[in-house]
Amino acid sequence: MLYYKNDLDGSMAHARRALELRDDLITRDPDNLQFQREVTVIYDRLSLLHQGKGQVDDALAEADRSIAIRERLVARNPDNAQWRRDLAVARFMRGESQAAAGRPDAAFADYQLSVAAFRALIELEPTVPDHVLDLSIARHRIAMVLGRQKRYAEAEPVVSEGIAELSRVAAAHPDLDRAVMSEASLQRVLSQLRVAAGRSGDAVAPAQRAVTLDEQLVARNPDLDETQFELAGSLVCAAEAIFLSDPARRDEAFALLDRGLALGDALAARTPGNVAQNQQLATLRDTAVARARGASGAARAR
Repeated sequence: MLYYKNDLDGSMAHARRALELRDDLITRDPDNLQFQREVTVIYDRLSLLHQGKGQVDDALAEADRSIAIRERLVARNPDNAQWRRDLAVARFMRGESQAAAGRPDAAFADYQLSVAAFRALIELEPTVPDHVLDLSIARHRIAMVLGRQKRYAEAEPVVSEGIAELSRVAAAHPDLDRAVMSEASLQRVLSQLRVAAGRSGDAVAPAQRAVTLDEQLVARNPDLDETQFELAGSLVCAAEAIFLSDPARRDEAFALLDRGLALGDALAARTPGNVAQNQQLATLRDTAVARARGASGAARAR
């Protein structure tokens, strides 16, 4: 609770005290693996708190302590799915810390380790859809790192494989909204990668697919802010891809753009307290307007 009040120092003191208590329990009962898992949760919390204070190296050190214990737990019982998932998530979160610190290569390495851990988990429990959904998030991050480095040819297969996996999950679990949302997210990434690579014509289909999927989610969950937010992003993405691929479709593209921005504005007005979301919406608006102006200039130059 202290963490959510933005009392990072108080939260850290609380976590340190909890760690001391767990360490004492482990000293008394060193073979109790559940106590060891509880310690990893505290290390994860400390890692997030250090990251919140901008102490990246300390955050990574706490993450390393968590990962080391989780690796030992998985080695002790490789058939424990929860412990395997713990390890995969811990590696992913370490990648997030690296990315936040502006270390893309280190983040990429951690994301790859996370992908490997999620794949091992899927092999253990192939019928659990959440494992594939978690894997798709790690794929998303890898693709974003590669995209920023202009390694588009490497990024696209990562995304395409994820889309194929999510499509299979959605077919098997048609009411699983998270699968639909995850595929829409990867379809947007695929479109953005192709636009950045100068393949705007190939970017239209995935962007339109993202819009279709997000519209399905909004129809199912009309009062859920997250689905409105995702649809706004997909509409803007589709507008850019369509206009860049064929300036003659300007009216269609700008209709999508206007719809996406209006949706974002309405969401921001309805949820003024959601600072993080509204900052992203403001960035979306500014970026979309700048790109629209740039695209219009490019069209006139043709």
